[in-house]
Amino acid sequence: MKTIFNFIFAFLFASSVFAQSKPIRIVTEDFPPFQTLQNGEITGPMYAVMKNICIEAKIKCKIELMEWKEAYRQALAGEADVVFSILLEVPERANFFYLSPSIVNTSYSFFVTSKNKWKYTGYKSLDNMMIGAYGPSGTSITAQELVKNREIAGYPAIKLIIEPSIVESFQQLIIGKYGSNGAVVVNKDVGMALLKKHSIIGPKSAGDISDITYGFGFSKKSPNTEYYKKMVDALIKIQERGEVTEALRWYGLKASPVNTMPSFKNIIKN
Repeated sequence: MKTIFNFIFAFLFASSVFAQSKPIRIVTEDFPPFQTLQNGEITGPMYAVMKNICIEAKIKCKIELMEWKEAYRQALAGEADVVFSILLEVPERANFFYLSPSIVNTSYSFFVTSKNKWKYTGYKSLDNMMIGAYGPSGTSITAQELVKNREIAGYPAIKLIIEPSIVESFQQLIIGKYGSNGAVVVNKDVGMALLKKHSIIGPKSAGDISDITYGFGFSKKSPNTEYYKKMVDALIKIQERGEVTEALRWYGLKASPVNTMPSFKNIIKN
């Protein structure tokens, strides 16, 4: 995949304080409101948090914004050291990453067209539905888990369509790809931000599926894993000082409690 933007920041310290030959690579995607590209610069509360972690830990960091598939691939391979904003409630990710404490609380929700009065109230409410989700991503993992768990609970199978982007899923919802009663799974905060950013009129939230958290993952294949603890310690310090809460508050986002590790219990509301 082609990197769509590359932004570098580095904090230089005397060698007697911290000896680091080159910056650790931190990769992310355009994922408003958490982080996005605006007027040629990366902005957003999660970007600010990651930058402040590096400052607090006295680590030289290089942050790059690119397409999610490429960012995640690089982090899995150890070509990048850190990836954010990453859904923490995915047990398999602990096999590949040292996960951070939770940074921000949010939720996955269903979105429907403006004229659709349907609301998600649990597995039964999905009868005869077709749904869409962006993937591969935490969004599609959650949607697939929902569909699988619904069948295990004894309900009829429903169709899930994976789309290449969140915006594409909204567009397909509007033109009726999922039928007149269709819905898409989207992070609620991201969905509302993208609808506004792209001036998409029509889709609306129709009920939460699960409460989730985002943080960062430090690749277990990175040659620089000794920095993981430094970054976690730095995160906890800026959480305790209220800096994370303040950064997120301006965007209407909710900070996670200090030093809360992710839970891998079933997060789907049924």
